[in-house]
Amino acid sequence: NRIDKPGTLQLASLRGKVVVLNFWASWCYPCNQEAPALEAATRKWGNRVVVLGVDVNDPVGDARGFARKFKLSYPLVHDNHNITSPRYGLTGLPETFFIDRTGKLVVHVAGQVEAPDIQAGVERALRS
Repeated sequence: NRIDKPGTLQLASLRGKVVVLNFWASWCYPCNQEAPALEAATRKWGNRVVVLGVDVNDPVGDARGFARKFKLSYPLVHDNHNITSPRYGLTGLPETFFIDRTGKLVVHVAGQVEAPDIQAGVERALRS
């Protein structure tokens, strides 16, 4: 998982795949509740869908602990300088955005996502 490695990840590099872009923090209770469903989506959809976690306003060590606790295998990036989140107009955490294969935002869920939300968002993005 990318939270352990410095660097950047551009969404444009994921074109051709559906992206589930999830903004979270380790201290956020709903983020803790939704992490297992996001990990399950990663396993379910395989190479067709990329779940990407964006850690916001969180110490790196806490974020790493969160990733270990939930055994997250999807890519995680650290955005402690709030470079990415303002572009999406976050109103709180967690928030999840479903992006189609062309890079178009098709679904936004403010608050905790559950398996049915993820299923519906991914299916809509795949159809888009």
